[in-house]
Amino acid sequence: MIKEISAQDALARLEAGDATFIDVRDSGSYRSGHVPGAQSIGDHNIAEFIATEDKARTVVVYCYHGNSSRGGAAYLQENGFADVYSMTGGFGAWGGEKPVEKAPPPPPREGEAASYAMPDPRPEPGRRRKRDRIKDRLRKAVDDAAALFEFI
Repeated sequence: MIKEISAQDALARLEAGDATFIDVRDSGSYRSGHVPGAQSIGDHNIAEFIATEDKARTVVVYCYHGNSSRGGAAYLQENGFADVYSMTGGFGAWGGEKPVEKAPPPPPREGEAASYAMPDPRPEPGRRRKRDRIKDRLRKAVDDAAALFEFI
């Protein structure tokens, strides 16, 4: 049986420092905000977590809305963790008044620029965007239609 914990009780565990928090959402959601100190766990690092984490320590698993975290909690129980909870309502229940931590962007891959700035949306000099060409065609079609109605 999977034990559930409310966001309020999870906050008390966080403040007491007596639980490990596991975020099973996608990495982008984790980076944009997560429970302070929570670890982002997925298929890529679950085996390492199971091998290295203290199985006697309380673990609180959360996802988006509290559904996927039940499966994650069950998996941890199957792998020897004694005190595992799924946070009811997931990160959505964590709420705005509770502390949230944001992760820095991931480091650039080899050969990639270090800047995370958005590309310049303006076209290169002498080149027009497809959208601008379509707008021009629509304007011409409207003008042609207006001229046709004037003729009739």
